[in-house]
Amino acid sequence: MTQALSVTLPFNTIYVSGTVNGTDAVWTLTRDSMWQAIVPRAANDIYHVDLTIINGEGASSQTEFTLYYGLMSLITD
Repeated sequence: MTQALSVTLPFNTIYVSGTVNGTDAVWTLTRDSMWQAIVPRAANDIYHVDLTIINGEGASSQTEFTLYYGLMSLITD
């Protein structure tokens, strides 16, 4: 099983590389500022993302974050 992960990055991003849950991932620009990677699905639907982002001026930056996919457990009245 796989999971499509989507992230919005700065508009002048021209290249993205990095890992998801410690595994290399291929990131593709899908529209305006939205980048997507298809990765193996995590059993707990939690994805730790570590990216290197290169912008149009050639500057490189790194960022890390966690994405939570899947069903949300909500308590309602």
